[in-house]
Amino acid sequence: MKMSNMLKKPFEVVLLGRSGCGKGEQVKRLTKKLKNTLVIHTGDRLRSLALQKTMTGKRVRGVLVRGELVPGWLASYTWLDTLIRELGDSKHILFDGTPRQTSEAEYLDEVLHWYGRKNLFVLYIDVSEKEVTRRLLLRGRGDDHKDAIKRRLAFFSKQVLPAVKYYQKTNRLIRINGEQPIEKVFKDVQKALGV
Repeated sequence: MKMSNMLKKPFEVVLLGRSGCGKGEQVKRLTKKLKNTLVIHTGDRLRSLALQKTMTGKRVRGVLVRGELVPGWLASYTWLDTLIRELGDSKHILFDGTPRQTSEAEYLDEVLHWYGRKNLFVLYIDVSEKEVTRRLLLRGRGDDHKDAIKRRLAFFSKQVLPAVKYYQKTNRLIRINGEQPIEKVFKDVQKALGV
């Protein structure tokens, strides 16, 4: 598909991959490349919630400190709230790290269908557990300690990989080698999207 045709019709991109695979960096680069884009960072929204002095904030803060993950309904709420408040007819949508479970993927399909959005690309940034562990320890964020990383990787294998397989079964998954240099990963992302 030619770039001019692709950019005329707004599209949706789901970026999936293990924590530390570089999804955020690819989202930044895509946002610069594309105009009129709604970016949904579920992790950022949850970290923002954790700072609030509410019961939800306190519970989310505890979950993040322990290196666990919030329930699927709360993760879904964060991206759904953003769509409801900010989605425009001509905006591209970039989902960073959502959906995290098959049920959430099915829910996202239902929501996008309701909005009449049928131009979905699912990119799986494939990076090994060993490599993402190395990257996360170097990043050194508060929730990037060994036990938390181990739990997130176990969650990914148990919950997120079935969602990846769900998209694979429906012929919507595009696998990107995330262990290449960042610029090469981005070239592969652009090629996959035709931009």
